[in-house]
Amino acid sequence: MSENAREVPMNEFGDRLGDVIGRASMLGEVIYLTVDGTRVAKIVPHEDAWFRSPAWQAMEREAERNRMAGDHRTFDSADEFMAHLEELHHQVDDSGAPGQ
Repeated sequence: MSENAREVPMNEFGDRLGDVIGRASMLGEVIYLTVDGTRVAKIVPHEDAWFRSPAWQAMEREAERNRMAGDHRTFDSADEFMAHLEELHHQVDDSGAPGQ
C-alpha cells in the first residue's frame, strides 16, 4: 500500500476541516496537518486505519527486515502455499505455539 499523502497547513483550511476530512476519505488520501511546517496531525481514510496503526506498521517493518535478510519462503503456486499453511496448522501444539 503506497501512501497517497499531502500536507495541509492548518491556517489554510480555516473552518473547512470537514472538507479536508471528506477529501481524505473520498480520495483515499492521507493528509498531514501542519503548523509552521511541522506535522501535528494525520488524517487517514477509515478503511486504511488498520494498516496505518503503529502495531501493524511494526509488523510491516519486521516483515521487511525478514525479507531483506532472506528469512522468507517463496512458493511456485497458490496450491503449494495453501499446503504449507495446512502443514503449519497441523504443527500447532495444544498451547497454540507453532511446532518445530
